[in-house]
Amino acid sequence: MFSKPVVNRGIVCGCCDYKIGRYDESIECAKCAKTYHINCVDLSIERVHELVSSNEIKIWECHFCIDGSSPPSTCAPETAVQQVTLDHIYALMITIKDNQDSFSKSLDACHDKIDDNSKMLQLQDKKIQDCLNKIEALEANNKNLLKENNELKLRVNDLEQYSRQNCIEIAGVPELKEENVLNTVTAVGHAIGFTLDKTRVDACHRLRKNGNKPNEPRGIIIKFVSRLDKEDMMAHKRVKRNMCVRDLANHG
Repeated sequence: MFSKPVVNRGIVCGCCDYKIGRYDESIECAKCAKTYHINCVDLSIERVHELVSSNEIKIWECHFCIDGSSPPSTCAPETAVQQVTLDHIYALMITIKDNQDSFSKSLDACHDKIDDNSKMLQLQDKKIQDCLNKIEALEANNKNLLKENNELKLRVNDLEQYSRQNCIEIAGVPELKEENVLNTVTAVGHAIGFTLDKTRVDACHRLRKNGNKPNEPRGIIIKFVSRLDKEDMMAHKRVKRNMCVRDLANHG
C-alpha cells in the first residue's frame, strides 16, 4: 500500500536497493509486499493519489510480479546518491577556478575604481587648497587696501584741515535774490573796517541750507588766497563784535 514517510524510515527499495528516505514517496506491492520508490515503478504522484482515493492501492501489484520478472539492477531513484568520480572533482575545481577568476576581475575593477576616486579626491583637495590660498591672498590684499584707504582718509582730512585754515564762515547775513556773493562779502568787510578786494579772495559762496534751521539764511564761506588776509579780517571782526544787519545796509 501507499507508504507514509514516517513508516518508510529504514525501508529499502525493492528495485534500486537504496534506502527510502523520510520524505520520499513510495508504494507497497500487495503481492510481494516489497516497497518501491514510485519513480522506480514508473508511477507519478498523481497516479498514486488516484490509487489512494479509489482504494485500489490495497490491491496494487508491481509490474515485476505481474510480468514475473526480477527488478533490473540499473533501476535507481531520482534521489539515489551518485558516485563521485575524478571527472566530477576536476569539473568542480574548474568551476571554482572560474569563479575565483571572475571574483579576481571584479576585485581588480573595484581597486581601479577606488584608485580613480582617490585621484579625484586628491584633485579636489588641490583645488580646495588653491581656493584657500586665493582667499588668503585676497584677505591680505583687502587688509592692505583698508590700510591704504585709512591713510588716504587721514591725508585728505589733513589737506581739508589745511585748506580750511584760509577759510572763514559767515553766518546770519541776509540772502538776497540773485545776489553777488562777493559783493555781499565785501560789504561785510567794510562793516568791520576791513578792505576786501577780489585779488585777496580765492573763492566764496553760499553753503547748503541747514535742515535743522530752515528759516535762517544760508551761511557764506570765504576762502582767502593768503592765510594772513584771513587772520587780518578775523582781527577786524574781534574789534567790532556787535555788528548787525543795519551795518551791512550802510555799506551795501
